[in-house]
Amino acid sequence: VQTCALPICEFTRVSNVWESSSSTPEEAMLNKLKADLMIIIRELIVTNGWNQSEAAKQLSITQPRVSNLVHGQISKFSFDNLYKMLARCGYQVEMTMKGGKPCAKVASVGDAA
Repeated sequence: VQTCALPICEFTRVSNVWESSSSTPEEAMLNKLKADLMIIIRELIVTNGWNQSEAAKQLSITQPRVSNLVHGQISKFSFDNLYKMLARCGYQVEMTMKGGKPCAKVASVGDAA
């Protein structure tokens, strides 16, 4: 963490946005994992050309929840719910540890074999 002082204001630079916005290291790791899954789901929506209404049907959630997802509102989603959305679309999530930190790997069930 670096602190920079400017004549008008002071700000702090952090290497990880989740560390600065979370109260514990565990919460920071969970938020990063949730963000990773949300990015994958957003890419799935774009790749398939789904509008928010179609995405809601495919993910079995409401359109306002799709809006929350595509706008990155991480606090509105649990890891479990994001996991279930990917599973409904035929994807599996594999959790591994990389450098002492959890990492989520997502693959199509058809590609898993």
